[in-house]
Order: sequence, then C-alpha cells, then structure tokens
Amino acid sequence: MPEISIIVPVYNVKPMLTYCIKSIIGQSYGDFEVLLIDDGSTDGSSELCDELGKLDARISVFHKENGGLSDARNYGLDRASGKFYLFIDSDDVIHKDFCRTMIDLQKKYNSDIVSVKIVSFFSHNEIPSLDELKVSPEIFCYKGNDILKQYFTPNYGLGGGGIYTGMCMKIYKRELFNGLRFEYGRLHEDLFITYKILDRAETFINTNYPYYYYGNNPNSITRNYREKNFIDEHDAFRGMLEYFHDRPEIQQELNYFIMNAYVYRWSVSTRKLPRNPEISERQKEIRSWIISHLDNKYISRFTASKIFVKTKFPRAYHCYYIVKNMLT
Repeated sequence: MPEISIIVPVYNVKPMLTYCIKSIIGQSYGDFEVLLIDDGSTDGSSELCDELGKLDARISVFHKENGGLSDARNYGLDRASGKFYLFIDSDDVIHKDFCRTMIDLQKKYNSDIVSVKIVSFFSHNEIPSLDELKVSPEIFCYKGNDILKQYFTPNYGLGGGGIYTGMCMKIYKRELFNGLRFEYGRLHEDLFITYKILDRAETFINTNYPYYYYGNNPNSITRNYREKNFIDEHDAFRGMLEYFHDRPEIQQELNYFIMNAYVYRWSVSTRKLPRNPEISERQKEIRSWIISHLDNKYISRFTASKIFVKTKFPRAYHCYYIVKNMLT
C-alpha cells in the first residue's frame, strides 16, 4: 500500500499536462501512486496520458467517458489504495518537496489533513522560486470546531492561517472519505464536499509553505461564470446552511462566509445572467436571506458591511452599497 494516492483528473489540458506530471514524479518523497484519469479528452491529452504513464511505474492511466471533474475524482477515489489522498488539477504543478513536507507534518502532529499555500501563475515560466517568495515558514494547528471556523472565515485562505476553500493543496486521511464522494455533474464541486470533510477532521495543519502552484487557466469555470455556475454555487451554500442548521457554535463564521459570497456574486458575477424563472427564484431567496441576517444576532448591519472591505475583494465597496440599498 503506497503512502499517498495522487488523483489527477485530465480533460483537454495537453499543453499543461506534462508540466504537472513531471512535477509529481520529481518529488523528493517517493512513496506514492499516481492515478491519471483521462475523462474523455479530445485534444490529444488521452494519448499524452499513455505516453506519460510510461515515464514512471507509479503512474496508472485510466480512460473513461467524459463525466466531469467530480466523476473523474470519484473514479480515482474508488481505485486509490494509499493511506492518504491528494488531488492535483492537471494544469497545476507542485514543488518538489510538497509530498515530503506534507507527510512529515502529518506524522509530527498526527493530523487528519495537512495543507500548504497556493500560488497562482499564468505561465510555467512565471513559477517563482522559494527565494523569490521570501516566506518565513509558519504552521497553524486547528482542532475540532476551530477547523470549520477558520474555513468559514472570509479571507479564503489568502493570508494568515485561513483555510483555502479548494480540495487541492491538501492531503487527507483516506478514512475521511468513507461514504463521501463528489456530487456528480456539479460546477464548484469543492463547495459541496469540503465542509463535510473538514467536519470529520479532528486535527488540521495549515502552513504557509508556497508549494502548490495554481495555473490561471483563462478557460476555467471561475473566469467564465454562467447560469449553471450560479445555480450550483447557490445550491452548495444552501446545503451548508441545512447541514449546520443545529450548530450554533459555528453560525457566526458560516453566516459571514455565505453573506460574503452571496453579496459578491450578486454585485459582480450575476449581473449578466439571463433573467429566467430559475435564476430569479434563487436571487429572491438570496436577497431575502441577506436582509434577514443583517439584523439577526450573528450579523449586525455594521459588521456585515465591514466584512466586504476586510476581504479586499475587487469592488468591495460596491458590495457594501448593494447591502446598504437593500436596507433602505
């Protein structure tokens, strides 16, 4: 049994795929398997997977009909044999000490999850060296409900000890996925499962090691926000509220998280969406939720308006005025 199962879904990413796989097989820690899941690629990525599979005996290549990222990850989970799971997107790369650092920290703290910092890039020539990043290593240890509180703190892991919302850049004990899989056919699939995984974890180690490099793909779903993006995101947030409805110990952070996401999407991403009944119904529900929670015991009008500014999101002040207009 390998220590780590690295699951890499692949769909039409031929220009980036070799960089990704070579960053994996070049790890300074070698006790892992790679499950390369070709999700019905049509751009030559399928053939490239077979070629890359010949580079290292630890790589297993699987070909399946296109079913989306969630389906490809589930396909890998059902075939993984490692003690820990690691998800890597096929247009991303990892630092050569990524796996070694993760395993060393996991053993030191007996942690259920270990995470590193994400660094974005637009070209593989732009990936910075660690010397350029000038990072002083920090380690944050969270336990119990503090894990969820950090996850729901609206800094999205961009600084300090906050936990990034995505499933990548982390290793997980395999037991955390018992009975849990990604929701099929969803966009923003991480939003549907991450909080459930974190709720099962007893210890979470978060570091500022900049070891996961995220490729800013101009064709990514976050850059091409459409009707289904809005619907799936809204359904994920609704699921969070239902899942934690009887957990008052984390309600403040949860409401901050959803308030921040709702208002940002309302003010920025949804303005160009079609005005059909499905969209309008959800927008009415969101507006009602925002107004009701600005006056409840968890979120006052004053603190809510400050959330958007503190997150340093683009158009943060525009978000503030969206809320202000709702109250007048």
